[in-house]
Amino acid sequence: GRGGNASTVETAPRNFFHMLLGLFQKFASIQIGMVLLQALVIAAVAVSFHRIILFGDRREGSIVNFAFGRTEFLYTVMAVGMALITLTLLSSILVPTVYMLANGDFSGLLDKMQDVHENMPGFVHSGSFGILMFAYAIAWLLTIYVMIRLAVWPPSVVATGHVGPSEAWNLTRGNVWRFIGLFLLTATVIWILMASLAITAFMGGGFEKIQSLQSLDHQSPIELQHVLQSMYPMLPVIYIVSLVVEIFVTSLFVGLISYSYKALKGFEAAAPIPHSS
Repeated sequence: GRGGNASTVETAPRNFFHMLLGLFQKFASIQIGMVLLQALVIAAVAVSFHRIILFGDRREGSIVNFAFGRTEFLYTVMAVGMALITLTLLSSILVPTVYMLANGDFSGLLDKMQDVHENMPGFVHSGSFGILMFAYAIAWLLTIYVMIRLAVWPPSVVATGHVGPSEAWNLTRGNVWRFIGLFLLTATVIWILMASLAITAFMGGGFEKIQSLQSLDHQSPIELQHVLQSMYPMLPVIYIVSLVVEIFVTSLFVGLISYSYKALKGFEAAAPIPHSS
C-alpha cells in the first residue's frame, strides 16, 4: 500500500548507490586497465607535444612523434607525484577535521552518512557542516596554490630529463596571479566547448538513457537494475570519448605550460631551447 510505496521511494537512492557500486566492481579490472592505458597514451601524447614546442622536434611528414621511453616514464612518475601531492595536501587538512567532528568515531560517521537526508539538518545546526566546508575550502586553496607553483613541472621534466620539482617551483615564484588568470581563461574556453558538445548531444537524443535516471526516486530496484544494464554497451563509447577529450585538453594544457616555461626561462616563443646533456 502507501507505506510500501514510501519505503520504495526512501530506499531507491540507496539501492541505486549499491547497484552503481556493484557495476564498478563488476568492471573493476577493465576500468583499471583503461586507466593505465589512458595514462600511457596521455604521457606519450603530452611528451610529444612538449618536445615539438620546446625543442622543435618534428619528423618530416608527421605532426607528432609518439613513443614511450625514459622521458615518458619520468613524465608518468611526475603525474603520479602530482596526484600524491594533491591527495596528501587535501588529506592533511580534511582527515584531522573529519576526525575531530566525528570524535574519533569514523565508523559512526559513515553510518550517519548512509542516512544523510535524515541527519543533515542536525549536522548543519550543530555547526559541524560549516567547519567541514571551511576546512574543505582551505584544503583546496592550499592545493591549488601548490599546483600553480608546480604548473611548469611537466615541461621541466621533458626539458631537463630530471623528475625533481625544484626548477618549476623556482620559476613560478612571483607569477602565481598570472597563472591563475591564464588557467581561468583557458577553463572558460574549455567549458564553453564542452557545454556546446553536451547541448548538441542532448538535442540529438544522446542522453535518453541518462534522462531515464531523473525518475530515480520513483523507480523500483528492478527497474533501476534494468536501466543500469541497458547502459553496459555504452561503457566502451564512454571510455573512448573520455580519452579523446583528455587528449584534447592535455594538448591544450601542454601548449600553455610549455610556452609559459619557455617564457620563464627567457626564450622566445618560436625559439627552440637547447637539449639537456
